[in-house]
Amino acid sequence: MTAKVGERNKRFIEDSYQSDTIPLERDSILLHLIMPYLELTSDEPAEDDYGPDTVKIELPLGNKKVYNHSGQMVYVCNTLWRNRLSEEGQAKVKRFFDHEVKKAFRTYMDGYIESQNATDTGRQYKRIKEGITAFFIQYHIDFTKQDIAAFARDWYRHRDKVDENLRSPLVK
Repeated sequence: MTAKVGERNKRFIEDSYQSDTIPLERDSILLHLIMPYLELTSDEPAEDDYGPDTVKIELPLGNKKVYNHSGQMVYVCNTLWRNRLSEEGQAKVKRFFDHEVKKAFRTYMDGYIESQNATDTGRQYKRIKEGITAFFIQYHIDFTKQDIAAFARDWYRHRDKVDENLRSPLVK
């Protein structure tokens, strides 16, 4: 089965899994996320579109009880027959990997900023840009100035949210 995840996410997946194929375990979060969106395949085999923004997903064989995403129905999903992802499922997979990239980026930047010991506010923005560039290079992701600016905005929002949570009292 294939899923379109975007070029940036595909590079991240290739570097993380050392392959463009994602092997799913029976108890993985991604499998539980996509199970309701698996569709029956037609009788005649059709080749899935495979492009620069697509990854392969290996489903484990077996039956599993699943809640239908459009209603309250419970059914048994057999991955031998249900092995094509709906458009809604494709969007879920892309969003899942968007979050995984952001989570890895924020963790990377936490370590990078800590290792740089950036206390000078004049050089702080330059160090953040250097950290973002280093993240893209480490995961072999092609980037532009707009990508650096977008990730810098995300980093500032994340940092402000973390700082706000650290300052808020636990008990009122």
